[in-house]
Amino acid sequence: MNVLPARIAQLKKQGFRLTKLRSAMLRVLTETARPMSAAELTEKLGLSPTPHKTSLYRELDFFVAQAIVQAVDFNDGVRRFEMRDRHHHHLICRLCKTVRDVELPETLFLQEKKIAKLFGFRDVEHSLEFFGLCTRCAARA
Repeated sequence: MNVLPARIAQLKKQGFRLTKLRSAMLRVLTETARPMSAAELTEKLGLSPTPHKTSLYRELDFFVAQAIVQAVDFNDGVRRFEMRDRHHHHLICRLCKTVRDVELPETLFLQEKKIAKLFGFRDVEHSLEFFGLCTRCAARA
């Protein structure tokens, strides 16, 4: 499902400009099946001149604040980003860093609601990542 047109319409409706950089970033993030680091994103953008690192991070933070993109942490010190098109988790190989999407039953959403109510929180979210060895790496280990 291509969420790009809906995201662009969402930004325009809220009065935000769709700059060349924003448009290119959304296109690449939409077309990429796995979370990307800022360095990977810069490389795939193919813009000339290359956007300044500060501008790229500012735009990524903007997309996160607008709930269009989410930041993902694989416990390796590198922040990665992906479109926030559906709720899922990740299974990451500790050796080759292959990433697989994992969808879990809705019971986690029910737990979020219980936790929010129990502690008096609002807008509760969670992040859950699984780590292991893929079949190929397990065979070599």
